Amino acid sequence: MSKPFHVIATPDENGYTVTIPENPNVSARCADAADIVPTATAAREQDEQNRHEKTAVCPKCGKTYTGYPAMSRTDNKTEICPECGTREALDAAGVEKAEQDKIIAEIQKAAAGV
Repeated sequence: MSKPFHVIATPDENGYTVTIPENPNVSARCADAADIVPTATAAREQDEQNRHEKTAVCPKCGKTYTGYPAMSRTDNKTEICPECGTREALDAAGVEKAEQDKIIAEIQKAAAGV
């Protein structure tokens, strides 16, 4: 079961433009008001799938990563690699860099199944 989300449907002469504020990359069109929620749901699911398959270069550290990006806390719109996202969160919580390195190493070991 997926989390609930907001839908904004803006009417125009051809139907509706559907957007999801929590997923700014999601925008879809539908002709009928009855199709707003199914259209938004399908667009959101496609965005999730695209993000899980995404390969990108992190603008913060320069490393290539594959998978779901983190949203940078510095501007709340830049997608960064999961490691930089974790570091930003730990930094915001006041965790020292040496401890951050230990936590990141443990996460990497768990992800590798070690």
